Amino acid sequence: MGHELYCAGHLIQAGVATARATGDEALLASMLRQWDDLASAKSYLTGGIGSRHYGEAIGDAYELPPDRAYCETCASIASMMWNWRMLLVTGESRFADLFERTLYNGFLSGLSLDGESFFYANPLQSRTGEHRHRWNRVACCPPNIMRLLASLHHYLATVTDDGIQLHQYASSRIRAGDVVLSVETAYPWDGTVRVEVVESPDREWTLALRIPGWAREATLDGEAVAAGGYAEVRRRWRDGTQVVLLLDVSPRPSRGRCWAASRSSAGPWCTASSSPISRLASTWPTSPPIPWPIPSTTGRSRSWAACPVWP
Repeated sequence: MGHELYCAGHLIQAGVATARATGDEALLASMLRQWDDLASAKSYLTGGIGSRHYGEAIGDAYELPPDRAYCETCASIASMMWNWRMLLVTGESRFADLFERTLYNGFLSGLSLDGESFFYANPLQSRTGEHRHRWNRVACCPPNIMRLLASLHHYLATVTDDGIQLHQYASSRIRAGDVVLSVETAYPWDGTVRVEVVESPDREWTLALRIPGWAREATLDGEAVAAGGYAEVRRRWRDGTQVVLLLDVSPRPSRGRCWAASRSSAGPWCTASSSPISRLASTWPTSPPIPWPIPSTTGRSRSWAACPVWP
């Protein structure tokens, strides 16, 4: 793979969109191979991609130096968009998992808490006092960050003829046809996600909630559910009905393949203590790796469409 942004951001996204529109299975299989290669051997613990400053390139397998990590903020955004398109085509939770990992880590590290300074490249270790800057003469990242944050609510849920699927958790109000949901949560600081059916037609439909691959324990309405997939509830819903998802977001050890540092994770976040740059955790925490290889969670293809969401 070549340029981190143009490969992941433009060429491959266009390939996935074309495969979805035309039903070209060979093209989709090629896009899946590219994703497997990137996710398993060429992305950082944070979900960031791009290890070479020269050419802003992705580099070879396991070429992931922490201090020379390029991990352009725009490349993280491109990766999230790619994972979203893969999710729409396949319905597999592994793409939503990597979207989440990149969102809370590879992406958010590029923005200061006050929203006024930025990283263009996001190294995982500092040897020369890297710091965020107010602006950059190559000014792609700041407006790209604002665009992603302004549109983030569109990445929360999808709808099919069978029902509604929740992929990312945030307090929101979701309308899908004649169904309206209310989601209340302090995620990712708290693992409780409360979903209320505000309006529902008099028919059966399925509510699916993603169970992240990192979850050591998860329950839905008190019943244990497996990590790395979707917990589905199918019933004839009544207005006011609630379901409660509990995810264990307590701290836990985590490890990556190529970053020798002390790390712990909590929910989708991962923090490190290898150098001053690890105090990115004081501004935006970073996330754990998804177990390798990332398994296919459904084994079947779906075509999903995004729901309108009001956060």
